[in-house]
Amino acid sequence: MRSIKPALRATLLGPALLAGCATLPAQAPNPDGLPPGAATLEYLLDQGCFAYLLGRKTEGQAMGDAGLRHHGPLWLPFSPDQFGPFWTGRYPGLASVTVGPGSCSIKMRGGDAADYPAVTRSVLRRRLGAAFDQGQPAYKAVPGLITGCKAGIVYGYNDPHPRPDPLFSIDLLRLNCDLFPIRPDQPRAN
Repeated sequence: MRSIKPALRATLLGPALLAGCATLPAQAPNPDGLPPGAATLEYLLDQGCFAYLLGRKTEGQAMGDAGLRHHGPLWLPFSPDQFGPFWTGRYPGLASVTVGPGSCSIKMRGGDAADYPAVTRSVLRRRLGAAFDQGQPAYKAVPGLITGCKAGIVYGYNDPHPRPDPLFSIDLLRLNCDLFPIRPDQPRAN
């Protein structure tokens, strides 16, 4: 009888244990019906990066509450370079999130790349308010990169149209916009 109990237990518990090992991608809230990768970007940018950069949460709280795991720093045996700490999660399209003092960067993989710039602009507009829509960005244009500084947040994200890239990146930095280097045709604030 004892040999039947472990076999029965393995038969009953085996599928449940195996199902627990195969984790499914996390689902970001998606009230607007965005494609999965675009919903991931919107959620992590809004609830992760901006929650941290605007001082509403610490890095650990913002990224942990967004369902991300902390990794790093990593050293590769054949490379003198070090990869700094980063956060990952099983969200559709997410490559990684890198957070530093006053900075946050999200890297997304293909799939919904055509939707990423629009989602980024939507979150920037929501978080930076009317400041985001006032005038042209005041910073030197880099081909394929959209940059600006509004309400104390420097932002830069790649536009996939001129230069298709396997990764979409949005980088945010908390900084006094008057101190950020501006185009040569505009005076620099002191």
